[in-house]
Amino acid sequence: MKSRFSFVFVGGISLIALAGACGGAAATDVTTPPATDDGGSSGTSGGMSSGTSGTSGTSGTSGSSGDGGVDTDAATTSPFASAPAYTPTTGRNTLQPGDHPNGGNPSKIACLDCHGTAGPGPLFFAAGSVFKDAAGTMPAAQVEVRLLADSGKAVSAFTDSLGNFFVTARTASTAGVAFPIHAGARNGTATQVMSAGPANGNCNNTMCHGGSQGWIHVP
Repeated sequence: MKSRFSFVFVGGISLIALAGACGGAAATDVTTPPATDDGGSSGTSGGMSSGTSGTSGTSGTSGSSGDGGVDTDAATTSPFASAPAYTPTTGRNTLQPGDHPNGGNPSKIACLDCHGTAGPGPLFFAAGSVFKDAAGTMPAAQVEVRLLADSGKAVSAFTDSLGNFFVTARTASTAGVAFPIHAGARNGTATQVMSAGPANGNCNNTMCHGGSQGWIHVP
């Protein structure tokens, strides 16, 4: 992504208790209603970690997470403004020994370098890694990543136990989601919203969160 953006912390948001307080949730790889699986192949996570979540409204907000580089003057459109309540959900496992480096964990790897139009893997619309800390040392599981198109259509994906998520191209197309989009990530107690729309979905790319923007993290 070559456009300048960063995540903005939306303070004071308490959507529901975390999984531990709710007794957890069964592991699943889709939100409701479920979308059609793209199917797996070598070099992929073998399935789909995302599903459509319907049409969402938008709202303008602004603020700062206190992180360097945050544009506190930008009006931010939250993809969660009219979204259903957060539900703790575990995304499809992305650990694929033999297919990915890092011992099979695609964390911090620019996913669309392989899962883009020029790569050998199944086509993804967006993919990346989420952490509990800005340094990217603690993977964040069960984080909802929501992408909202200007049309009002939205799609959500949840991170797996390794903190990785992906939205297949088929899922995004079925949901009617296309760039430009507004993106955000949340758990049960905190929400991070991008202050500008990404140019593509290669979130871990060195021009994006794999570079000076810093890793996606919640809180």
